[in-house]
Amino acid sequence: MGINLKTVICPGCAQILNLENTGCPECGYEDNTAGRILSLQEIISLPADSDAQKFNDVSPAFIAAVVQAAVGELERVRAELEQVQGDATRFRFIVDCPIREAVAISRKASDPDFDLVVECDRLIKKTGFALPVPSTKG
Repeated sequence: MGINLKTVICPGCAQILNLENTGCPECGYEDNTAGRILSLQEIISLPADSDAQKFNDVSPAFIAAVVQAAVGELERVRAELEQVQGDATRFRFIVDCPIREAVAISRKASDPDFDLVVECDRLIKKTGFALPVPSTKG
């Protein structure tokens, strides 16, 4: 089961719970203020300075900051993945490209201003080259 903002996670033992709950059956943690353990989405929407809503002395604002940090990290990883995919596509293009493009690249390679990345990207766009999509069949 994937975790998202609608997931209910016990602050005591990190057990994933049903949205409708009366506390954690695993460790016994209860939220007496709300009457149930809230979802992450519900927790981060609570007022940041709510003295009534503290989770083992952790404020909703802290939990919201952790979620924001995770989202930021996801965006960073996505950007890195796009860079790696671009590099992989260029590498496969160089390995698999038609002889005409290979000759064109080799002729320009001695030029000190030659940029292999730019040239590969241009030829990839021109030829419509793409990495094969891996099969999802097991």
